Amino acid sequence: MKIGLSFGRCIRDIVKGEVAIDDVMVIVARTRMEDEESMFDVLDQYGWDTLRGLDMDECRVVAKALRDGGKLHQPRLQGAWPGNVPEGYVWMDVVPTAKDMNPGIKDAWDNYRMLLTMCAAEPIPEADGVPRG
Repeated sequence: MKIGLSFGRCIRDIVKGEVAIDDVMVIVARTRMEDEESMFDVLDQYGWDTLRGLDMDECRVVAKALRDGGKLHQPRLQGAWPGNVPEGYVWMDVVPTAKDMNPGIKDAWDNYRMLLTMCAAEPIPEADGVPRG
C-alpha cells in the first residue's frame, strides 16, 4: 500500500503504469478541488507539464476513481496549507505491522527491507578533497 504526496504526479504514475491504483491507500494533495469540475480543471492545467503526453481522458478516469473511492485527501479544504514535496518523494510505502501476518509474507517483507537498505547505501562522500571508504 502507498500514500501519495502529490495529486498530479500520483495521477501521472498511475496512468503510466508505475503504480497500481489498487495499491493506493490515500493521496494527500496540495490542491483545493471542491467538486468534479474543479478537479478536471486542475487536471487540464497539469496537462501542460506534469501530465504532458498522457491520455487526459485516462487521467480523468483515474482521478475520479480516487476521489470517488475516498482516496483523495485535500488539507486545503480544511484550511491547512501543506508544503511542497520534492520530486523524488511522490510515494511513501505503508509498512505492514500486523502481528498475525502470514509467515511467508513476513519473511518476504523482511527480505525486501534488507535489500532496500543494501541498495540505498551510499558511499561515504569526500571531505576536504580526501577520498573516503
